[in-house]
Amino acid sequence: MIVDTNYFECHRNDARKEACPIETDDLIVHTGELLGDRRRLRMLMALVDGQSWPASDLASHAGIQPATASYHLERLVAGGLLMVIPQGRHRYYRLASPAVAELLEHIAAVSGPAPVRSLRGSRQRDALRYGRTCYSHLAGRLGVAWCQSWVDGGQVHEVNQGFTVTERGQRTLSVVGIVKANLKVIKNAK
Repeated sequence: MIVDTNYFECHRNDARKEACPIETDDLIVHTGELLGDRRRLRMLMALVDGQSWPASDLASHAGIQPATASYHLERLVAGGLLMVIPQGRHRYYRLASPAVAELLEHIAAVSGPAPVRSLRGSRQRDALRYGRTCYSHLAGRLGVAWCQSWVDGGQVHEVNQGFTVTERGQRTLSVVGIVKANLKVIKNAK
């Protein structure tokens, strides 16, 4: 079943909530169904770093044929989890928003670690634990250590489960070309 994304818009705009043909629990169930397919989940997880991939690469990553991937990608786009970026005759897919990456991270955290069955799997797990980018932030031990060093060094202060950049931090960031106007609020993942 492919769901018209216009139906989802009514829940993003409270003014139209009464006219919405889909209940909130139906939306959650539908999203769960989309995430519940291993092939779709593999494609989504490949995109968590914020990059855009062509359908052929996502198909290969999920271990499925391109025609099968097209069907699953169409469902993920219709469900509001992916967006398509056309470039010439190619179509690239990326997560629809950082909220999708956060959702996947939270589900992975609640699900617990996957069992490691090979040396390669063990090395991949260790590399991910050490450091990775996840959409718009640095994660893993490296990300936590970097954040803690900025707190300890006085470049940022923890405020309301987030961080604020200090004058010292602004000077440090300006050295690499980042100005305060380009910063956004960063939620603490603790």
